[in-house]
Amino acid sequence: NSISEYNWTVRAFDGISYSDWASPFAFKINATLIITLTTNTVTFGDVLRGASDDTTDNSPMPLVIENEGNIPANIVYLYAADSLFDSVGLDNDSFRFKVDNTAEVGSFNYSNSTTVFTNISGITSGVLSSLDYHNVSDTAEVDLYVSVPSNEPLGPKTSTLIFVGEAS
Repeated sequence: NSISEYNWTVRAFDGISYSDWASPFAFKINATLIITLTTNTVTFGDVLRGASDDTTDNSPMPLVIENEGNIPANIVYLYAADSLFDSVGLDNDSFRFKVDNTAEVGSFNYSNSTTVFTNISGITSGVLSSLDYHNVSDTAEVDLYVSVPSNEPLGPKTSTLIFVGEAS
């Protein structure tokens, strides 16, 4: 954590004359990075082989990242340990992501973030840039896209995604 120090001093003015300056005051604030997935599970339900679905229409709901700290944050990496599907590995168009605005439009640097569907690989970098920390603009969504391979075995599918953040 870094520390920001703020200093100030005051003096009175009665409309005619000024007083002497008061003794300086100072306070320090620790920079704190707190990133939370406020929506941390996506359930697509039954998607047929050869069919696809995504979260762009909020059905199902996308993942939502919130910056609860007091400094801008980057999501620098997205880790996936294994593929969502048994019949294909990572880094193909069957399992993809992108970041997008929530109702809090303008909460991150859109042009420096991954805003078009991108294959999820083992390690994907440059996910989300400069997510703001002010309460009115501190969220972003992570849309997911799945396309079930035509030869995928039946049964439930799960994958764990890990987001790694740092101060902007």
